[in-house]
Amino acid sequence: MRNGNRYTGVVLAIVVLLVFFVMRNDKLALIGKDSAPERSESVTQMYDEIANLDLEKNYPQTALELVELNSEIRLALYCGKATDIEIAVIYYVEDKLFCENLREKMPYEKALPQIAEKIKGSYGQYLEKYEIGTAKYTDGGNICTVYVKEYTLIDIEGLGKTVFNNIQYELILEDGKWKILSWESAK
Repeated sequence: MRNGNRYTGVVLAIVVLLVFFVMRNDKLALIGKDSAPERSESVTQMYDEIANLDLEKNYPQTALELVELNSEIRLALYCGKATDIEIAVIYYVEDKLFCENLREKMPYEKALPQIAEKIKGSYGQYLEKYEIGTAKYTDGGNICTVYVKEYTLIDIEGLGKTVFNNIQYELILEDGKWKILSWESAK
């Protein structure tokens, strides 16, 4: 398939999924520029950069680069400022970082409503920053474990408290590219 047709197909698929998502969720207001949460120019720029990533040309080269990109995506999703369309587009990019096995278990079409609900349910908890640890390789260099410390601001009734969570990523080398096999909270 030529690149133009592939691009058109991807855009069409996103639009169809967005329409389905909006129609399915009766809690959503009309989505437009006026309904976007107030946010800084840097947050808008972060969304735009992620939405415009061309992973076919600029896929992360190392396991640490992959985890860094996924952490940036999580920061965008969980900073409390994303519109529903931005959630759908950003999660579409994140989905491309998952291994085939994970994508089969959790197809984009099924995962998107669950992810959006989880993100909307986490308002009041804002992912602020992250720190990436070192990579540990096993299985002859085909499996990699990376720990990330995420800092989350929990703001309840104007009282803010920052807590951290350790995330353990398991990555797999698939067709010469690092892909996310799994992630979970770690101690």
